[in-house]
Amino acid sequence: LKLHVAGDTRVQGNLMVGTASASNTPTAAIHIKSSGVNAKLRIEDSDSVNQYWDFLVDQGNALYFNEDTDTRVTFKEGGNVGIGTTAPSSKLHIAGSDSNLVKIQSSNGEADIFYSSGISGGTDWQVGTGYPSAAGGAGSFFFYQGSATKLAITTDGDATFAGDISAVAGTFTNDIT
Repeated sequence: LKLHVAGDTRVQGNLMVGTASASNTPTAAIHIKSSGVNAKLRIEDSDSVNQYWDFLVDQGNALYFNEDTDTRVTFKEGGNVGIGTTAPSSKLHIAGSDSNLVKIQSSNGEADIFYSSGISGGTDWQVGTGYPSAAGGAGSFFFYQGSATKLAITTDGDATFAGDISAVAGTFTNDIT
């Protein structure tokens, strides 16, 4: 049985699409249920290129976002997310073949990454660039912890440290002032 509708159509209630047996009851407005990797939603343009995106579930293993035949994003059971990999080994796993994998850009010129231990009494760190008030000024790259900049590197390569500098092994080849 095939259904083809030309024009507007309305389904009142839930609609199940896929190869599931007729005894299955849809539990959402649009419920896609098929075995294997056939449970997918495809969005495709109709121009001469016919580019498409598939959103599919693979036997309870993961949710994949595929561009044409290439998997771009993977959401694994347990919460790991992969960009450029179908086997993410951490909460966010980014894989690729170029050196520009992640770009953080802010519209106000200040771009940061914030690291938090997530435990009571833990230490939070911030790594960033662009703060005019940070040691080293605007454009500096800095490590910030608590209420102070711990390390700042200017665009000229000058470094400012808060605290002592020590070496476990080796020597300094240039003077430190």
